[in-house]
Amino acid sequence: MMVIILSYENFKDTMKKLILSVFLVIAFTGLLFADGSVLRSQPATPTPAQAAVSNMIKDSHAAIFSAPDHKSALNAMKNLMGRFADMDGIALFLMGSQKTIDSIKAAGVYDRFVDVVKSNVSGMYTRRIRAEKKAQVSIHDKEEKEEDLILKRSLSVVMTAVHTENSGDVAVEWFIDGLGKILDIRVDKGIRMGITLADQYRGVWRESAGDAKKFVATLEERRKGKN
Repeated sequence: MMVIILSYENFKDTMKKLILSVFLVIAFTGLLFADGSVLRSQPATPTPAQAAVSNMIKDSHAAIFSAPDHKSALNAMKNLMGRFADMDGIALFLMGSQKTIDSIKAAGVYDRFVDVVKSNVSGMYTRRIRAEKKAQVSIHDKEEKEEDLILKRSLSVVMTAVHTENSGDVAVEWFIDGLGKILDIRVDKGIRMGITLADQYRGVWRESAGDAKKFVATLEERRKGKN
């Protein structure tokens, strides 16, 4: 697998291009389930993985639009990520090795690291879903399997299509583990979101020379004002 090393100067632009085009384009679908009328199609009998995707979309919509302001909506979205996403699995994938995760835990900053990941994704997701007003979604009957070599797990891949006015139909794949937790997303057969984010986080780890406290403090500092 070719690994692309990106400097942190590209972090903001990359997050916009991939998170906004991946996690956030998907956020359009949260609007669909508000009244049910714009849900184009879904399996008659959804699999556990398909149901997990549907529930994530519905609950994120309800939480974000019931919040009185962006900060409250952001916190609600972070809580939903804790429910629907496998944050330990995502953390392992981002850093690439259990040894690195153990170093972060040993330094007592693992919870702060996970919070940074939640905040970076949730902030963009929340802004986008509150800004968009129209979309339709189809959850396809077809479900595939894919082996994740880093996590050493077989993941279910839920196939969906987001129908937008400006971008046309966008194919979106959700990677779900055996417990029905979301681990990753891929748009239009492109690069998985986690792979690009991994390049960014591992780049900051190298800059920190393996100092876990410096690593997390740097992530937190760069996150300020972004959400």
